[in-house]
Amino acid sequence: MRRLKYFALAGYACVALVMLIMGSVFLTATEFFPYHAVAAGLEWGEVEPGLQTVLLAVFRICGAGWLTVAVALVLLLVFPFGRRDEVWSYFAIPLLSLIFWGITFATTLYIARTTPATPPWTGSLVCIGITLLSALLSGLSRKKTA
Repeated sequence: MRRLKYFALAGYACVALVMLIMGSVFLTATEFFPYHAVAAGLEWGEVEPGLQTVLLAVFRICGAGWLTVAVALVLLLVFPFGRRDEVWSYFAIPLLSLIFWGITFATTLYIARTTPATPPWTGSLVCIGITLLSALLSGLSRKKTA
C-alpha cells in the first residue's frame, strides 16, 4: 500500500532533518556545549586556546559527518526510494541511518555513564526508533504491492 510508503518516507525525512539541523549546529558552534563542560569538568574559557582550536575542528568534522549522512539519506529518499522504487534502497536507507544513529547513541550513552554529564542520548534513541518504524512500514508497503 502506497500510504505506508509515504509514512515511511515522512519518518526517514524527519530523521534526515534532525541530521541537517545537528550538522548546522556543530558547524557553527563557537564553543563546546554545556554537557561537554560538565563532562570535562571545565568551562570553555578554562580550556587552553590550542585545545579549543582542536575541539572546534573536531566539531566541524562532526558537523560535516552529520550533513553528509543527511544529504545521502535525502538523495536516497528522493531517487531510488521515492521515484524509482528500487528494492536495494529499502535496505540501504535504514542501514545508513542505523549505523550513524547507533554510533551516536552509544557514544552519548558512554558519556552519560562515565561522567556526571547529561548528553542528549534520548534524541538518538528516538531517531533509531523512527528509522526502525519507517523500515517496517516501507517493508510492509513493498509486500502489499508485490
